[in-house]
Amino acid sequence: MQRASALAITGGLCTSPTDALNASAFLLPASLMIKKWCIRAFVRMATLTIDHPLFKPVNWKRTRATKRHCGPLHTLSNLTNTDMRKMEKIPTFSWNPSSLGELPFSISIPTNKEASAWEAKNATEDIQVFTDGSAQGGKVRAAAILIRNNRPNHTLHYHLGPEAEHTVHEVELVGLLLVLRLQRALIV
Repeated sequence: MQRASALAITGGLCTSPTDALNASAFLLPASLMIKKWCIRAFVRMATLTIDHPLFKPVNWKRTRATKRHCGPLHTLSNLTNTDMRKMEKIPTFSWNPSSLGELPFSISIPTNKEASAWEAKNATEDIQVFTDGSAQGGKVRAAAILIRNNRPNHTLHYHLGPEAEHTVHEVELVGLLLVLRLQRALIV
């Protein structure tokens, strides 16, 4: 089956060697691909936190040795041969399906300068982020500022280049990337 799929992917001849087809199609041999999926699944299960429903059975299967009646988790744990206590645990977050489409933040674009100043002054959020992109004097630039209560402001600027080579949409997207970089720096 893998040979047939490699032939379909590469468009090779029926007499082409299987190893060359797999290498050309960037396919692992089937046994290694299955082993890779199994190890990936077990590593994900091993990094679950204690409040996750699968933590207890996965941890129990890894720490208890069995002589017979090995289950799938025993087989996976023996395949990986990893110490689960040394792995970083990933925190789990519950997500309410009824709130699908709702953003955990608010976006506001005031119509004029006075409304913008009033809204920024009367905002109740702890963290405010402002971004702007502009093309002036033949140069395209983006800027972002992150404001937190009782903390110094963080600002980033970026010069894209001449106006003939860049669009307003591109500079607005760069402004959003600057915001993401500021927020990442805030978390770290």
